[in-house]
Amino acid sequence: GGSVKAILDQLREFDTRHPLERKLLLCPDLNYGRELLRALARHAGGWLGWEPATLRTIAEELAFVSLAAAGRRAADDVAVAALLDRALDLCLTRKRLSPAFAEHGAKLGIRAAVRDAVLSLRVAGISPETVRRLTNRESPAGQIPAVMDEFAALLAAGGLADPAALFACALESFDAEAPFVLDGAIVVLPGLRPRGLLGQLLER
Repeated sequence: GGSVKAILDQLREFDTRHPLERKLLLCPDLNYGRELLRALARHAGGWLGWEPATLRTIAEELAFVSLAAAGRRAADDVAVAALLDRALDLCLTRKRLSPAFAEHGAKLGIRAAVRDAVLSLRVAGISPETVRRLTNRESPAGQIPAVMDEFAALLAAGGLADPAALFACALESFDAEAPFVLDGAIVVLPGLRPRGLLGQLLER
């Protein structure tokens, strides 16, 4: 079951069978994972070898060597948001957006929606070309590919990797790095069903 008690019972049983092994608790959020492990310590009288992890923290470890070799680093959320705003500004100044969209492009709500759309599409593994093919050029969705192009160029120029680039690099590096990064048991919490690049990493 997915209740906390059922999860703790399963974790305690697994811990009993694998008391000394390294064990990654794969969860949607690190804080939730830490709370579960604290509860497990109270529930079972202690634990050894458990580490909370998310797909992103695992991806960061898998991609670390390859990113460093390419002279790139993972961008934090603040840097990603700033680059997305810069990409939208470039599209506006270079008149890459429809007049109707450009008229409202400076509004905070529009900017937030564009940021969310670009990041979601990239993490889903959807290219600007695919979006262009499937949308009307004058529609709001049809404006997104231009921002995706500018954002990708800014990432490349700054030697940065957003979450999508991080997950893509982790997938490319998986076979070489997994023996070192994932050298223990992995326990996946119920309800973790991501799609796109995250789903591909979870399948691996």
